[in-house]
Amino acid sequence: MPVLIQLNTAIISLCTETGVLQIRVLNASNPEAAENVFRPWEQRTVREGVEPLDSDEDDPELLLFIPFTSDVKIKSIMLIGGDDGSSPDKLRAFTNREDLDFSVVNDLPALQ
Repeated sequence: MPVLIQLNTAIISLCTETGVLQIRVLNASNPEAAENVFRPWEQRTVREGVEPLDSDEDDPELLLFIPFTSDVKIKSIMLIGGDDGSSPDKLRAFTNREDLDFSVVNDLPALQ
């Protein structure tokens, strides 16, 4: 299932606040596409030339670790699904954790 996550605030684009090269993803069929997760607001719907982040065929869960380079306050998150109408049915957010993997998040209460 292709996923593009867009985070946006009215004050500053989070594209400048992420360590793009430090974004990590677990369970992706194409982990190199994780760097495409954050894009400027005006490019949020551009699909040409941008590889979407896909989960493995046999397991649809993705786990993204997104380090920010400064403190941020996220007011909204936009998920843009695939061209075929597919989209994630659940999103869980955790803050200030670098130890996350699937065994940890299954037992951990999400912030949101």
